[in-house]
Amino acid sequence: MISNKSCDPNLISVIPCCADYDKFNISDSDSIDKIKNQYGINKNDIVFGYFGSLSPLYMTDKMINFFKTFKKSFKNSKFMVFTDNNDFFNSNIDLKKFLLEKSLIVKTLNKEEIPSHYNICNFTLSFISNSKARIATSPTKIAESLACGIPVICNQNIGDLDSFISKYYDFGLINANNDNNFHTVISNIQYIISLSKDKIRNLSKLDLDLNIAKKKYIHVYKSLINEKD
Repeated sequence: MISNKSCDPNLISVIPCCADYDKFNISDSDSIDKIKNQYGINKNDIVFGYFGSLSPLYMTDKMINFFKTFKKSFKNSKFMVFTDNNDFFNSNIDLKKFLLEKSLIVKTLNKEEIPSHYNICNFTLSFISNSKARIATSPTKIAESLACGIPVICNQNIGDLDSFISKYYDFGLINANNDNNFHTVISNIQYIISLSKDKIRNLSKLDLDLNIAKKKYIHVYKSLINEKD
């Protein structure tokens, strides 16, 4: 609406989906190793994860393609998919076809397990189909991952994610519809996984902490009350 000049920008407040930074935090190394051992993940394995729903909207096939391309360069990589609808995954993704049976794990978590499982990842993925309906999309999983100090690789032009991700680190944005674009991210993956967890958490907290969202909502409500008065 703002870009089309159909509405006064002063009348619009943009509040991204945020995470509870007290709940989603950086785990200690012993806790991380304990969970990795449960899944047979070695210390030097590169782990990336996906958290949340699965459907064509979330470009599951593109995520699998990205992982398959990634694994050609990094044989010691694992893809962890944490979802509550693994029936969709099992019905629509043929791991044998992709030759990934031993490298991709699908699991359902309870909500208490989610923060600790973000921490076993070197980075996470968040792909979502781009359309006009997605112009205001703000996936909560991105805030949750960043709160744990884990960088996210997401596709471009989804809501205002580009401005957030590019502010925190480079090479976090990808054109998920162009497999050739995967190589740009993959060639810089060592940079991405070497990023300071504390820096990612602290920078993103300024935008995506639940307390920031609360203050913005209160500001909006107060402004509405003042207008009525």
